[in-house]
Amino acid sequence: MFSRFGRASAALLLCTAAVACGEPPTKEMDLARQTIEAARSAQAARHAPAELTAAQAAIDKSTAAVSNRDFKLALNHALDSHERAKTASSVATAAHRERRTRLDASLTDVTSRLASARTTVDAAARVQSSRRAAVRTGRVLDMIEKDLQKAGALLGADDLDAADTLLARLSARMTGTLGALPASARKS
Repeated sequence: MFSRFGRASAALLLCTAAVACGEPPTKEMDLARQTIEAARSAQAARHAPAELTAAQAAIDKSTAAVSNRDFKLALNHALDSHERAKTASSVATAAHRERRTRLDASLTDVTSRLASARTTVDAAARVQSSRRAAVRTGRVLDMIEKDLQKAGALLGADDLDAADTLLARLSARMTGTLGALPASARKS
């Protein structure tokens, strides 16, 4: 009787251990999915598409392994997916930070050029032959200044694509506007 009880206990313990070790890695898979979503939010599709694609492929493999009840393989793929998504997110965040720094420098550059242009236009306005061109250029600089404020607001809102487009247009417009002043006005 004791041996039957011992065998039954061992069988029950073995079944319990098998069930405990045989559960899908739900937490790890959920964490991987959350990390993939975070990477997407950080624009990893733009800045780290290969890593993001690999992370998605790994979580898909994890899901398939769960369907096949291979929970160890599912866990390995979920962990791989999580790591790849973290890498994609880091790369995207670094690229965003670098772009933001470049656009801040561009905003500073255009602002400085605007101030310099105002000085040039003010000097040109004092020269009789350049007065009319200086007034026209001053009006254009006023419009550029308004757009420059919009670019600053776009940067503040973290709309880097729109800010980049506007700043590039303003920089080119600034160059063209100053080039339209008579040479004598630009030397003043």
